[in-house]
This record gives sequence, structure tokens and C-alpha cells, in this order.
Amino acid sequence: ACLPYIFASLTMTAVAESAMQIIMEVRRQFKEIPGLLEGKAGVNADHTKCVDISTQASLKKMIAPGLLAVVAPIAIGFCGRQKMLGGLLAGSISSGFLLAITMANAGGAWDN
Repeated sequence: ACLPYIFASLTMTAVAESAMQIIMEVRRQFKEIPGLLEGKAGVNADHTKCVDISTQASLKKMIAPGLLAVVAPIAIGFCGRQKMLGGLLAGSISSGFLLAITMANAGGAWDN
């Protein structure tokens, strides 16, 4: 029943770390590129670096949540019995549903 919460925790941590890397890159560009902070004409930011950070982070940091979602049911299925796997899936679906509703409402509240 806690599998969706572990998955959500891993994904939120990955997003937070990636966002911090992008923030550091934007700050670096503001410091190193003259006229960028003032918005002077002809001065452009290096957008490709931020996109590269986002792409690399999404590929690297989402390995653990992806493996968790795939390996956990397989491991429980082989190590346990069918009832254990059924319990894992039923618990994950029921708690995941509640987590999804909570996150959707919280995301809407944060957005406003």
C-alpha cells in the first residue's frame, strides 16, 4: 500500500533536484552574460543548457521510480505467493487513487 507513496516521493525529489540545477544555471547565466538581467536587445540566454539539464535529469533521476514500478510487483510475485501479489496490487491501486486525488487537489491549490 505504500508503493505509490514511495514512487511519488522519488519523483518529487527528482523534480526538486532538477529544478534546483536549472535555477543554478539561470543564476549563472545572469551573472556571466552581460545585459541579460537588464533585458538588453540582442542579448540572449543559453536556453539549450537548461533544456539539456532537464533532459539529462529526467533520464537519470527517473530510473529508480521506473525500476520500482516494474521490479516490485515482479519480485513480490516470484518471492511470495499469488495472494501477496494481489494484496500489493490492490493496496497500491487503492492508496494510489487516494494519493492521486490528494495530489490533484493540492496541485490546484498551489497553482492559485
